[in-house]
Amino acid sequence: MNKAEILQYLTDKQIPFTKYEHEPIFSVEEGDKSNLPNREKVIRNLFLCDAKKKNFYLVSLFVHKNINLKELSEKIPSKRLSFAKQEAMEQMLEVKPGSVTPLAILNNKDKNILMIFDSELQNQTIGMHPMENTATVFLKFEDLYTLLLPHGNEIRIIDL
Repeated sequence: MNKAEILQYLTDKQIPFTKYEHEPIFSVEEGDKSNLPNREKVIRNLFLCDAKKKNFYLVSLFVHKNINLKELSEKIPSKRLSFAKQEAMEQMLEVKPGSVTPLAILNNKDKNILMIFDSELQNQTIGMHPMENTATVFLKFEDLYTLLLPHGNEIRIIDL
């Protein structure tokens, strides 16, 4: 799915959301400088893999929360985690750098990416890119979880 398709999908599934169009945002710093409302509720998304590049993980947490990859690897559990290559991201999630979003799990045809959400996202309205970094959509975490669950990827909610 691309941006237009995911927005239509949210509408078709009757998921309430608010959308803001903006200039492309590629980093936390650019997001902080934008005039996007509720910037503290935006999430960042890390596309990671294990040392053998056989297991892949999409991790979502609030934009300003720090994460320790060594601690995360122990919680999953997994061998040493690192950022996955751009080619793997584009192939598996069908998004470009700067546009990674939990919504992209819907593009993971092989359902071989473990989706990990920080527990702090629960009971929150969170912001994410709708497949492109030229917009941000805000929706309830529980609606996002309910939307992604039937797709078939394993989803975990853990304390990061």
